[in-house]
Order: sequence, then structure tokens, then C-alpha cells
Amino acid sequence: MNIVIIGAGPAGITCAIQLKRSGLDPVLMEKGKAGGLLHNAGRISNYPGFPEGITGSELGDRLKRQLDLHQVHVVNEAVLTVDHAEGTFTCKTRAKVYFADILVIASGTVPVSPGFSSPRIYTDVNDIRDKTNKVIGVIGAGDAAFDYALQLSRNAVTIFNRSERISAVRSLKNSVLDHPSITYKENHNLEATETRGEKIRASFSCGTKKSSHLMDYIIFAIGRLPAEHFMAGITGRLKQELMDRGALYAVGDVANRQFRQASIAAGDGMRAAMQIIFQIQNHERNTKNRTQYPGERFCSGR
Repeated sequence: MNIVIIGAGPAGITCAIQLKRSGLDPVLMEKGKAGGLLHNAGRISNYPGFPEGITGSELGDRLKRQLDLHQVHVVNEAVLTVDHAEGTFTCKTRAKVYFADILVIASGTVPVSPGFSSPRIYTDVNDIRDKTNKVIGVIGAGDAAFDYALQLSRNAVTIFNRSERISAVRSLKNSVLDHPSITYKENHNLEATETRGEKIRASFSCGTKKSSHLMDYIIFAIGRLPAEHFMAGITGRLKQELMDRGALYAVGDVANRQFRQASIAAGDGMRAAMQIIFQIQNHERNTKNRTQYPGERFCSGR
């Protein structure tokens, strides 16, 4: 039974390790670094087993070591397309085609497009995390925006919230609002940006007023969408049918919308792995019984 898992975040890694422990040999495909978006998190304080918290990068590295320990087959390539025909999934990368009887989608999410284009604009904190003594604007008011602000606090950081509502958890909110290097501004709706050499000017509407800020960088954290662009050929009814019969699984952030937590993703991966294991065991048991007793369905018991 060929099993392919797309995405090596907490969900995909947990699923792969459990399958491997059960004697199966899945292929785990990851275009980037094992651990996924964990590497974007400054500190994770709600993952079981780490009472003092742990950085996202450290947790991601620990998961990678566990993959290596269990000798999981990892393919470091981006999946471009996935199709399904005659009971088989076809996963295409630039280099090769991989076939699977069972496919697990654990590809996580991608950032919502900011709608503005500039070489001074980012959506991934890793791209500017090492900057110091810069002026940086963060657009957003959720957990990611506030976490990014803390990670970038060796700079002069301003968070711009288009409304008055802060959706970040209380601990993050308090840490940010009390930080001397971080300024918080509400009711600031970004209207335009203009790149000026190594600077970027951002223009905001603030109710009936306008404001302008000159910065080195802007990072957007305005939401994320499921990363399933490669599944364009498997949608709607076909997707649901494949999931109903246990050929296709969607786990972790790609399926959980607003419930994007590492612990939830890991649990999803474990559950999917156990369902696949039981499914394969039942199939093998039924196949064995049919082989041993090919005429049993014709027996009347008399």
C-alpha cells in the first residue's frame, strides 16, 4: 500500500512517524523545512510537555530529529499537481511523479495576499527576523501579528490595526502593549504604499483623518488560507467521496481553519495514521479470508 503525505508540519510528521512505527513506509513530501510554520512562531507556550514554553524553531528541529530517528522517507520537493484516476493518486513535482493508494494532505496554510507589492513588503517573519535598528510596520491584530512584533522588537515596531478589535490571545496582547519598542495604533486602514529606495512610505486612513509613515519594512499578518492549490483536480464531490472511503485525509491547519494550533495538528496526524493502519489491517484480514475460503459466500450452512 503506497501512502504519500504532503506537508511536514506537526500533522504530517506525527502521521508519518506513527505509520512508520506500524510497519508502513510512507513518503513525506515537504518543499521547505520540516516543522512548517512552527519556525515562524517566536514562542509556543501551550504545547504539552513544555511547561516553560519552547521556541517554534526548536520544536520544529526536534520533530525533524524524530523523523530521522524513525528513518521516514522525506522528499524535499514542492508538489505541483495531484490527480486521481482508477484508484490511484498521481502527485507531480518538477523532478518526479509519485503514486499513492492513500493520500494525506497536511500542507498547512499560505498567507492572505496583502494586495500591495514592494520589495520592502513581506508576509514571512523569517525573512526579516534578524534585522536590527530598523523601523518596521506590522499590519494585523491577531496572534501572528503580535508574535511577529515581539520577534522583531530589536527594531522600532508599530502595529497597525484597521479596527479597534484585537484578536490576539491575552498573554500576547499584554506582552506587546507593555513592550517599550512596540507601538500600537488602532483604526489605521492601509490605503497605499510607495517604495522610496530602501524605505517604504505607507499611507493610512484613520476615520476622517489621514496619516503617513516612513519605514524600512512592512510585514503583513492578516490571515491565512488552506494551502491546497495543487488539489485543483480533486474538489467537490470527488474529494468528499475519496475522504469518505478512506483514500484521502486532510489534517492539521489545512483543514482546521481558525483552529490552527500545533497540538491540534499533531492530534489530527495521529488520528489519521491510526485510521489508515486499521483500514489496511481490515483490508488484509478480509483479503486473507477470501483467499482461504473462496466459496464461503455460496455456503448455506446446511
